[in-house]
Amino acid sequence: MALSITGMDVANHNLVAEDLRSQETKDQQQPNQASGMVATPDKLSLTGTAAQLRNLELSLSSQPIIDSKRVESVRNQLNMGGFQANPEKVAQKMIEIEGLIEQRLG
Repeated sequence: MALSITGMDVANHNLVAEDLRSQETKDQQQPNQASGMVATPDKLSLTGTAAQLRNLELSLSSQPIIDSKRVESVRNQLNMGGFQANPEKVAQKMIEIEGLIEQRLG
């Protein structure tokens, strides 16, 4: 909460701010008039899937991003006009990667 109080010294300003924070805490602890329930602070918990995704991210981060030898080989083949793409092999590799992802996520 932002406060803009003019004509007050710092000590008084701090007392006012502390009083406002105290009142907010009391308001949060008082039962709700309609339901009779006390407000509780929000909580955050990670699901098993989120934990698995985090583990997958950590394991992938330790892998090299680029296979430099393979890149150089393809670059040379492209420059010499000898690169031939194999659509079946590309599709198979994509299916394998998809399977590995599903396997890792369980």
